[in-house]
Amino acid sequence: MIALVAAALFVTVGGLAVSDLLQTRQLAATAADLSALAAAGARVDGDDPCQAAERVMSRHGAVLESCTLHDDDSVQVGARLVWSSPLVGVFGGQVRASARAGPSA
Repeated sequence: MIALVAAALFVTVGGLAVSDLLQTRQLAATAADLSALAAAGARVDGDDPCQAAERVMSRHGAVLESCTLHDDDSVQVGARLVWSSPLVGVFGGQVRASARAGPSA
């Protein structure tokens, strides 16, 4: 009986940790998407696109890892977000995402 309860607890904690990871992954992707759009808009306006991307990233709790300006006037950004499960301290790491935005052809 104790083994069954322990197994159920292990599966529950593991499932919640995976859920936290997937949520953090989505947050990183959202931060990258919005930052790329802000950077592309800033580039069109003549402002610093990487600075605009960093502002948006920080508002979403992410770190701007890269900001690349391409010849076609698009901007590609990379986001990093720290992931840690509040349930168990052993689960954690960093989640990365990237996005590219620019003027339509």
